[in-house]
Amino acid sequence: MAKEDRQIKELINEGLSIISQMKIRSDSYAGPNTNKLKEIVKNLYPLISNDYPLLRDILSKAETKLIENGIINAFFFGDIRTSLKILKANYSRPPKIFISHKSEDEAFVKALVKLLRLYIGSETEKIFCSSVPTYKIGIGKEIFPEIKSQFEGNDI
Repeated sequence: MAKEDRQIKELINEGLSIISQMKIRSDSYAGPNTNKLKEIVKNLYPLISNDYPLLRDILSKAETKLIENGIINAFFFGDIRTSLKILKANYSRPPKIFISHKSEDEAFVKALVKLLRLYIGSETEKIFCSSVPTYKIGIGKEIFPEIKSQFEGNDI
C-alpha cells in the first residue's frame, strides 16, 4: 500500500472517529472536535484530489463553511460525514489484479501469473484471470456478472 493511501485511510478513520463523538443540533457550538475535524478535512482533500475531484470539492467547501459565527453548520457537517463514509468504503476495497486477454495469449498469461505470484505471494484472491486454472470463474457462474462483481468488490 502506498504511503499516501495509508495517510488517507488514517485521516478518514480519524475524521469518522471524531464525528462519532459529536452530537450536532441546529445550535451546536464549535469546539475542539470541530476544529480538529476541519484540520483533518483540510489535510485530506488535496490527497484525494486526483481520484475523487467531486468529493474534494465538497470537502473543500464544507471545511470552509462548517463553522458560521461560532455555530456548526449541520448541512456542511453532513457533507463531511457522508464524504468520509464514501471515501472509507472506496479505500476499504481489497486490491486485485485483473488480467484480460485473448485466448491465443493463454501461454503468455500463465507465465505472467506465475511471475506475479512470485511478487505478491500465492494468494489466489489477489488475481482474477479466467484462463488460468486456479483463478478461473467458479463452476456454474456467468462470466459477465462475475467480472462486474470483481470490479465492484475490489480495487482493480
